[in-house]
Amino acid sequence: EIVFLRRIRDERRFSGVDELVAQIAADEAFFRAWLAA
Repeated sequence: EIVFLRRIRDERRFSGVDELVAQIAADEAFFRAWLAA
């Protein structure tokens, strides 16, 4: 599952570090919610 999220993240293009950090936080929140489901 982590590899899946990492692959999606790598396919995206970021214009800055802030967007990257925000996306990582969103991915982590989604992953935690998925685990709790």
